[in-house]
Amino acid sequence: MKPQITLATCIAMALLINPVSAQDSSFNLEDLTCFDVVSLPEEDSLFVTALLIGFTNGKASAAETSADAIRATVEAFDAACAEAPDMRAIDALS
Repeated sequence: MKPQITLATCIAMALLINPVSAQDSSFNLEDLTCFDVVSLPEEDSLFVTALLIGFTNGKASAAETSADAIRATVEAFDAACAEAPDMRAIDALS
């Protein structure tokens, strides 16, 4: 049996890695372009990518995932963004 990672676990891990302070600027995940995400410092880019994956999984009511599924999603996201940096990041995950 492969271990399953819940969406809540992924989000909690992302928040522990890079906690959000009250002074941070807010942003709308649906407005970010691929370029916006990939041009961030690596740690911030990983954090936003985790948020995007969690957001899209939540919209799809996908409460469970696996490490392999996350890895494949990130690889597909990277490939889509490399081809179309002006694409909305959320669309690159569709």
